[in-house]
Amino acid sequence: MKWREIVPVVGRLTLWLRVRISSVALLTLLSLWGSLTVGCVQRVLELRTDPPGVVAYINGEEVGTTPVDYYFSFYGTLDIELRHGPVADPETGEELGYAYRTEHIEKELPIPWYQHFPLDFFVEFFTPWPIVDRHELSVTMTRHPDPDNELDGIDEDAVAQQATALEKSLLPGTNSP
Repeated sequence: MKWREIVPVVGRLTLWLRVRISSVALLTLLSLWGSLTVGCVQRVLELRTDPPGVVAYINGEEVGTTPVDYYFSFYGTLDIELRHGPVADPETGEELGYAYRTEHIEKELPIPWYQHFPLDFFVEFFTPWPIVDRHELSVTMTRHPDPDNELDGIDEDAVAQQATALEKSLLPGTNSP
């Protein structure tokens, strides 16, 4: 074999080797960049109640007892139901009924600016840090009226005013023609 015949073969071999090495380096850099860009959006609704320990249902599915963090995937309106368990007599353990009313709430979760098309794709996959979209909901539970106390929940001032007005209208000589 002559020198002129060997040079093109070696040149093609080194070119093939350089292309192979550069493609491996490119794939390595891409995989390294992909592992470093772990961007994602975490959407969470923090649900708190007063008193705590209320069973929470979101869209008909039990999510736990409050305080609870509910992770969601889609924005929109959530149907939230909060149920407080029955109260038991500490001495006998007998159920006395429910101390708090069941609360029904519709919570609108607005879409943030970075979750609109086409930005959402880049935010979800190419941000180098996770983004947490946090929504909060605090609910004060309403007490049931005490069944043993018939006047529980009645406005005493309004009753007193009505009694005074009735008394004045019934007493002789206080009615004007």
